[in-house]
Amino acid sequence: MFKKIMVATDGSVLADKALKTAVEQAKVEEAVLTILNVIPVTDMGSAEMIGLSRAEATKMKYPFLQKAQDYATNNGVEAKTLTLSGHPGQVIVDYLNSHPHDLVVLGHRGLSNIQALLMGSVAFKVANLAPCAVLIVK
Repeated sequence: MFKKIMVATDGSVLADKALKTAVEQAKVEEAVLTILNVIPVTDMGSAEMIGLSRAEATKMKYPFLQKAQDYATNNGVEAKTLTLSGHPGQVIVDYLNSHPHDLVVLGHRGLSNIQALLMGSVAFKVANLAPCAVLIVK
């Protein structure tokens, strides 16, 4: 049923639960897993202000993504990682529109509660606009 699964992760506790759920589902379905991290625009702006390039800012997330990929691989799941930047909810939806997946898994709350208050929840946006099935993990 699900041959391509994406998990959106930001390193939060709920994102780790979402990763575990996505890996379990991918293992059962024998699906390929995409592990996506979106660096929020605010973080990219901060990185650029202190002189970090996009590549350097991405490397700051690398150990986190490598750990996620290792977890998937160690559980017998083929996985790739991807880092993009922008407004997380919109970036996830845009990526799904241009790179079809059968399922996206994400935590219901990430690292930025302030951003959720100002711009709305990433999970809410993805649940309402994603072109595929959405699994929100609590």
